[in-house]
Amino acid sequence: MVLCVPLFASLALEATVVTQPINVGDRKQLFIDNRFIAESENVELCMNPPVKRGIVLRGERPWEEGWIYCSTVLDDGTGEYKLYYIARAVGQDGQMGRSSYCLVTSRDGVHWTRPNLGIVEFDGSKDNNILPFGADCVFLDPKAAPEQRYKMLCLDVGDDPEKIGAYIAYSADGIHCTRHPERVLPFAPDTQNQVFYDTRLGKYVAYVRCGGPLRKVGRTETDDLLSPWPYDFHHAITYDELDPWETDVYTPCVMQYPWAEDAYFAFPSMYYHFPPPPKSKYENDGLLEIQLAVSRDGVTFTRPDRRGYVPLGVWGSSDGGAIYMAIGMIRRGDEIYQYYTGYHF
Repeated sequence: MVLCVPLFASLALEATVVTQPINVGDRKQLFIDNRFIAESENVELCMNPPVKRGIVLRGERPWEEGWIYCSTVLDDGTGEYKLYYIARAVGQDGQMGRSSYCLVTSRDGVHWTRPNLGIVEFDGSKDNNILPFGADCVFLDPKAAPEQRYKMLCLDVGDDPEKIGAYIAYSADGIHCTRHPERVLPFAPDTQNQVFYDTRLGKYVAYVRCGGPLRKVGRTETDDLLSPWPYDFHHAITYDELDPWETDVYTPCVMQYPWAEDAYFAFPSMYYHFPPPPKSKYENDGLLEIQLAVSRDGVTFTRPDRRGYVPLGVWGSSDGGAIYMAIGMIRRGDEIYQYYTGYHF
C-alpha cells in the first residue's frame, strides 16, 4: 500500500503564450503541466512521490500460495471498501495451479478481511472468498440501473475463436454477476485492461494493451458499453526515445481524478528488459517499476518526471523485482490510498 498526494512539488517547463485569463471559478486545479504558467525560468516539473506504508495483504490461503495480484480497489459509498485480486494456487507438481478471482473488504483501507462468500468450491470446500467470475477490472457505472451498477471487463481465452474476446458483465453487489453475451472486442489482450465511464466526455473509455513492436497502451471510446467497441486504438501511453532500450508499457491503471478539473492520472508499470542471453540468464526478463503519467483529456498522456512513482524495493525484498499498481484510489480525509502488488522476482 502507498499513501499519496498526486500533486507536484515544482512547476512548469517552458514559456507559454497566454492570450486570455483562465476562469477556474471554484473548481480545484492541479499543477500537472504548464497550463497555468505564463513564464518560467530554471524550473522543472517534479512529482510529489507517495510514501510506502507496508503490506496489507499476503498470499496466505491455499488458493493464494502461488502468488496474488491486486486488480481493482473501489469505494462504492457503503462505508466498506472492496479490493479485487487474482490468486494462483500451487499445483500438485509444484507448478502454478488454479487461478481464482477474490475479494477482500475493509472499513479503514488498511486492515482487510476475506469475507466467507460460500460460492465457489476449492479443494472440496466453499469456505473462501473466491468470486464466481474473473475480471481485468471492476468499476462503478454512474449511468446504470442499480441492478447493473457494478461493471466488469472480462476476457474469454478459450478454444472457440467465435467466443474469444472481451466481454462486459454487470452486478448489483459486486459479487454475483451476469455476463452480457455480446463480445465488445473480438480478441483478448493480455495483461490488465480497463474501462470506465468518463464523466467529462459522457462516454465509456477503454484502455487495453497494444503492440507495435513493443507493448503500449491503446485507447478507444464508445457510447454503448454493451455493443462492439471501435478498435482503431489511439496509443495513449507509449515508450519514447527517453526510455531505456527495450521498454514495454504494462498495466495502464488510468483514473479520471474526481477531486479536480481536467486531471487524469495513469500508473503504468514500465518493463525494463535485461539483455538477452548470454548476457542475462533468461529470455524476456527484467525489472518493472511504476511511473506516473498525466493528461488533461485522457487521450494523450505525458510522463513529465521519469523517476519511479512507486520505486522498486531493494533487490530480494518483497517488491524488489516487479511492481504493479491496482486500479483506483481511496480518499480518507486529506490522504489518498493506492495499492500495488510487489514481487521479489
